[in-house]
Amino acid sequence: MWGTSVMLENLIKLGTQLKDRALSVVLLAALTVLTFPISNSSQALKMDETTHDEVIARLELGVDTMDKSAPERSGILLRLAGLYSDRARLKAINEMDTDCLKCTGAKDDRSRAISLFQEALPKAEKSKQGDIVLLVAHLYTLNDQTTKSTRLYEKILKSRRSTYSSEVRALAHANLGELAFKRGQFKTALNHYKKAQNENLKTPALITYRSAWCHLNLGHPELAISTLTNLLSNPKLLATQSTDGKNVDPAFVRDASSDLARFIARSKVSRTQIQSLVSLSPDGARRPNLKILATESERLGKKQQALVVWGVYAGEGDVTQNERIEVLSRVAKIHYDLGQNSQAVQAYEKALETWKQHGCGAESDTCQELKTRLRKFVTSWNRAQKTKPTRELLRAYAAFLNTFGDDLEMVQWAAVVAHDVGQHQKASELFSKSADLAYAELKKDPKNKQNRNIFEGSLLGEIEMAEASNKIQDKEKAYNHYLTLNPDGDKAFEIRYERARLFAQTGRHDKAFSEFHTLALSPGIKNRHIKIQAADLALDSLVALKDDQGLRVRSQEYAQAFPQRKAEYSKISRNATMNIVAADLAKKKDPSDATYQKNLSMLSAAPLAGATQEEQIEFYKNKLVLAQKAMDLNVVEQSALKLLSIRSLSDKDKEWAMGQQVWAAELRLNFDQAYKISKRMKLNHLSKADRELRLAMLADLGDLNSRTHNLAFIKYTSSLRAANNVRVTLIRKSRKPWKELNEHLSKLRRTPDLLASIALESFARERNLRQAKKIINLSGVTKYP
Repeated sequence: MWGTSVMLENLIKLGTQLKDRALSVVLLAALTVLTFPISNSSQALKMDETTHDEVIARLELGVDTMDKSAPERSGILLRLAGLYSDRARLKAINEMDTDCLKCTGAKDDRSRAISLFQEALPKAEKSKQGDIVLLVAHLYTLNDQTTKSTRLYEKILKSRRSTYSSEVRALAHANLGELAFKRGQFKTALNHYKKAQNENLKTPALITYRSAWCHLNLGHPELAISTLTNLLSNPKLLATQSTDGKNVDPAFVRDASSDLARFIARSKVSRTQIQSLVSLSPDGARRPNLKILATESERLGKKQQALVVWGVYAGEGDVTQNERIEVLSRVAKIHYDLGQNSQAVQAYEKALETWKQHGCGAESDTCQELKTRLRKFVTSWNRAQKTKPTRELLRAYAAFLNTFGDDLEMVQWAAVVAHDVGQHQKASELFSKSADLAYAELKKDPKNKQNRNIFEGSLLGEIEMAEASNKIQDKEKAYNHYLTLNPDGDKAFEIRYERARLFAQTGRHDKAFSEFHTLALSPGIKNRHIKIQAADLALDSLVALKDDQGLRVRSQEYAQAFPQRKAEYSKISRNATMNIVAADLAKKKDPSDATYQKNLSMLSAAPLAGATQEEQIEFYKNKLVLAQKAMDLNVVEQSALKLLSIRSLSDKDKEWAMGQQVWAAELRLNFDQAYKISKRMKLNHLSKADRELRLAMLADLGDLNSRTHNLAFIKYTSSLRAANNVRVTLIRKSRKPWKELNEHLSKLRRTPDLLASIALESFARERNLRQAKKIINLSGVTKYP
């Protein structure tokens, strides 16, 4: 405030008047102040807080010892007040840097400065008093004593115009306008700004700038735009804001032009306004201002206008890859907000393709922000279409993953979307990839529950989608994937079962059997119903393989493992055994005795648990046949007895079974037993005569009386010669041959050869000439010996 020459002159006068120690203190302090002048802010910054402390302490000492009526006192007080004010500035900076909310050093220094200024004010030069009052009011404002500062400004304005200069009145209006502006009283602020401009205001640029904001806040964006446009179009007006008052302050112009972008966003954004913003923006600020206009237009819901602005932005020269990616991502979002999903996904795909082809710039923070934006676009879209996602959403996911394929959550979400839109094969592929990524993460952190859930869910999702596609290759791949990565998973057993079914469906019966068999006999009580199904399908696989031997053995194992199905599995084992036997018997080359014995042992070991009477009949009949071929008479007899013990056995089968008994008895030369059994038989395959002949023969072989059967044969046969042969037998067995011969003579004479022979035998046994002559006299007898 004070010139250096004036200060030196006052100090010299003071030195001639004061001869004591106080003079030296004041002079020293004054000289120190002259060395670090306060009025020049660029030099004040060089003066640190410690230096301020020293100078203030010396001046305070000098002021205390100085006579209050001394004419120089006013100047010293003003300098001391200035030092306190500047030290308050330094302390405020330090307090903000250290985040010290309870510190009062800056406030205390301002209060001291205010008191010093007020004490010096009455004796200060009239031309300087206005500046001092403004400075005091400003300090009140900094100390949050706005009421006092307002009173001072109003005091200036209420005084006669001759009291204060027009410059001071302009600043008072300007400062009152600022206070009103901060309180949100924009109409009041605008009124003060207008009055300030009517005074001798040295910095109208700032007031014009503030007026534009007032217009905007009062709901007059068009007036705000025109005010700011006029400011930016007037270099002379802009220059008033610079320090030298001649050159335009580039920082101020840059700030004002960016605010113009915000103002335009509040109005009808037209191409004319966009071009005006471009022309009024200084070099280096055009694209940032266009970006502000575009983002603000988006925020205010002016989507179509924002698209136009982004188009202009992209058309500016030297657009970096990062900027291009950001623009495309924002354009995609705008299209999405407008319900234009197809255009949205196209722009989004271009953004990701740009990143993939050219990468991101060196700014890691920017790249991360862009990636986050691109990711958020898809996830937000997904949340909005959670229940009914679209194919465009799936395309967006695909675009993101084509560039950032290792994002576990995104892969998993994309798989779910593919599932929901019916893209089964795509969903299966995505679930597979999600499972692989989760598996890798679980290797690092096995306890991560979220990754564990994603892992399990993805594996099962892959299977579900592969099954939905109904493609054998996809299903097998999904099953193998689960069992490779998660062999002990909760669903592993069921999946092994489904894979085995797949083997069976595709004709790989050997692999199917191996898997089914392992599942069926796996330990534990869990999945018992699946184990039974596996056992059934294992046997089906053996049937398909025509492996009767395996079928025989495995069905017996399953009968033991699953008692509730014992009857069914035993039947399968029996049938398989009989098939083996039948196959051996059907061979062109007769089986060896060893084969018969082996098959008979096999058949004997076959289980009969739960077999019906019909099945038992079939079984024992087969066993009988095999036993006959193996010449195992014991088994023949035992099997025949078993057959005959079955109540439902038909008469035909009974007859056949007894026939096998007779066969075995005859081979054992037990004709007595053969006769007894045969006698019970109907022997329907023989005539009555032949049946009696058969019984007679067995009776004879068994040393039993066969007369009754021989007589019956004679009765039933239609052959005289056959009957006479039997008569010959009766005569031969009779103890009184001639008597027996005479009983049958009438029939025997018709076969003279038989009669001659038996008569001769009878004569040899009993020499009866009378009977002999009787026979010889019969016609034709003598022709035979």
